[in-house]
Amino acid sequence: MKKLSLAKLLVLIWILRIVGFAVLLGGFPFLDYNRTVVFFVLVGIGIAILLASAYIEAVYYCCPHCGMWIGMRNLPYGYCRHCGKELITKPDDNVPTL
Repeated sequence: MKKLSLAKLLVLIWILRIVGFAVLLGGFPFLDYNRTVVFFVLVGIGIAILLASAYIEAVYYCCPHCGMWIGMRNLPYGYCRHCGKELITKPDDNVPTL
């Protein structure tokens, strides 16, 4: 897996959470039509997507300096709560910007 920046990784995690929750909720209307198979399939897929987002957060959302898990509650501060170094990387001079 290509190394993503922390900002892109956070966007991926939240997109997966929103899609997983939407798929999970999308299965509930099928209960009214006695289509329990469709309900269980959609609920299962939604739970699998939510678990995938939790796995990605737990494994890959780590401080680039000390390697410890950052956690979602550390977002507004921009510093690692373990080593105290800044998490937001400044853009490189070599990378062209639009």
